Amino acid sequence: MKDTDFEREVLMARAARMEPGRCVLCKHLNPPDSNYCVKCGLNLKDPLKFSTIKDLEEKYGELLGSIVDLQKTLGNVMELVTKLMNAFEKVLQRIKELELRIKNLEGAEG
Repeated sequence: MKDTDFEREVLMARAARMEPGRCVLCKHLNPPDSNYCVKCGLNLKDPLKFSTIKDLEEKYGELLGSIVDLQKTLGNVMELVTKLMNAFEKVLQRIKELELRIKNLEGAEG
């Protein structure tokens, strides 16, 4: 690398440090020496953290959708269980009625 190339790189690096940093989350223009966005608090020096946050938000949204689906399914299952319990109670009641009839018939014969 030539001295002029090196000097240009140094000057560009200095200029970059002097430019205000735009927040990737809220788009606020921050002072050049800011480590965090003064508006939303996002770490300006570690853009990977932002992508991690976005990934986590997406996963959270997916999980939330799954939970809603599970709640609907659980509601359907509970409805079926209630119907089965009602049907079972009717069957038990009918069995009791038949037992009583049998006893009455046996008593009438003997």
